[in-house]
Amino acid sequence: AGGMLAALPAEMADKALTALRGAGYDAADIGEVTKGPPYLTVTD
Repeated sequence: AGGMLAALPAEMADKALTALRGAGYDAADIGEVTKGPPYLTVTD
């Protein structure tokens, strides 16, 4: 199976990550959606 990508309110991120990790999934916060002109920033 492939990966999963989810979008949710920022205030729910920590709880969601904790729940996913607790269920045995590798989970990470990979970014945010903001207002403004489109752009992409890639970081390590």
